[in-house]
Amino acid sequence: MASALPPNFSWVVSGLLAGLAMPHLPAHYQYMHDHGIRHLVSLTERSPPYHDSCPGIQAVAVHCLLGFGRTGTMLACYLSKIHKITGVDAIQKLRQLRPGSIETYDQEKAVVQFYQRTK
Repeated sequence: MASALPPNFSWVVSGLLAGLAMPHLPAHYQYMHDHGIRHLVSLTERSPPYHDSCPGIQAVAVHCLLGFGRTGTMLACYLSKIHKITGVDAIQKLRQLRPGSIETYDQEKAVVQFYQRTK
């Protein structure tokens, strides 16, 4: 089967963590599979959130409808936790990697609060 780059797809941690908009073609899923992604976390109302424990280190992709707001919020929280950086720094780093990520003040606030509660 042919693969096609999913909308708004990019790696946040090369080969391990990606963000994207909602995949809607079989070719999008094939692309993720071809690039080692074995787990997909959905942050949309249309499908239930899915979290599968990943045995070992396996690539994960996170999506919401367009791949900016909810996806960006979750990815920034991940960066904050893994790299031990502040919420503000995580937002800045993510926006360098994925311009347009995190769309609202409330989403920014959630990342900052996540950092404060987990540091």
